[in-house]
Amino acid sequence: MDAIARSLLSREEQAIVETAESLARERIAPRAAEVDAKAEFPHADFDDLKAHQLHLMRVPKEHGGLGLSPLAYTLVLAAVAGANASAGLALNMHTGQCFVFDFLATDEQKRRYFPEIVHGALLSSAGSDPSSSFTRASVFKIATLAKPVEGGYVVSGKKHYVSLADACQYFHAWVVQDDYADYKEAVRIAVIPRNHPRLRIERTWNTLSMRGTASQSVSFDECFIPAGDLVGGPGEAFLPGGPTSSASWELGYAAVYFGIAEACYAWSREFARETRYDPDPDPISHDPGVQQHIARMSIALESARLALYHACAMRAAGLEAANQDAETHIAKYLTTEAAVAITDYAMRMIGGRGILKRYPLERFFRDSRTGVVQPPSSERILDMLGKLSLGVEARGIVA
Repeated sequence: MDAIARSLLSREEQAIVETAESLARERIAPRAAEVDAKAEFPHADFDDLKAHQLHLMRVPKEHGGLGLSPLAYTLVLAAVAGANASAGLALNMHTGQCFVFDFLATDEQKRRYFPEIVHGALLSSAGSDPSSSFTRASVFKIATLAKPVEGGYVVSGKKHYVSLADACQYFHAWVVQDDYADYKEAVRIAVIPRNHPRLRIERTWNTLSMRGTASQSVSFDECFIPAGDLVGGPGEAFLPGGPTSSASWELGYAAVYFGIAEACYAWSREFARETRYDPDPDPISHDPGVQQHIARMSIALESARLALYHACAMRAAGLEAANQDAETHIAKYLTTEAAVAITDYAMRMIGGRGILKRYPLERFFRDSRTGVVQPPSSERILDMLGKLSLGVEARGIVA
């Protein structure tokens, strides 16, 4: 935790962030290479996170959670992601859904489900339909249907990129209620237990990066849910600052990739200080070329840090919804691009040793590439920010 962050956080939140940093360093980081190699969900990491209540970061205090500020939340995510990017990203997806549930759920639904989350239940966001794309489409349309039947709804459809599919207790499936003609009024969340008999998990996740998120494909074959397990009212998903804005997950994405960038920078600097090659008497930190690479990394990292902290401050002040989330878009763009740039500089600086599995650099390098395409992608952010800056109508990433 840097001095700026320490000055902005309460003592309670400082202690929580320090706990996360210690946990990441001592428990999560040593397991990261094995999680990546096996492409298995980091169950042990989440056991540790839950033991310290870090899965409750975005559950309100009145429901037994930590209710962290945006800055404390991002610092915890960054610490976890710097140790194991898959664990950090999965934690963001679960805690993002905690925020969405708190935003949309009725008091009765919160009384039923928040106690389960407090006692360790994990949530998975099943949002992405294979028939549409956050990256390429001008808008993203949800195709999974919730048909009204006696006593509830029948959910049918398929989702992919469903993080925590191998670990969650509940899927929060984004659906459209088919008795509404207006799309924005039709969008809801269906709470579907992982052990539902008509739910099928397809283990398709075999990827370049983020291998431990267990982001499998999930099919819903006429899954019946009671009426009380459909969350949200007409149009509520599209309210400013709500589930389809950057509030639910984008700030977390920025934190995750900032964590990777920060960890790569710290590791690269230490490598330069400790490594010497014959016949040079000094470590490679004395090489002007190495110094140039470290300087570029430092500039990219600090630019990303300032953007991230600014976005946190805007959200804490409640100002971002009125500004169409521009600051969070900027933070997400700068942190993900910084992660790519810093890992690239590190690879160039270290040379062939950088691809060796015994070093974490090759994992930082691979994991960083995911950030620029996660919604909104870097190209989509440029499109939205350009329109906002010019006073042209800019649509969000969800229709």
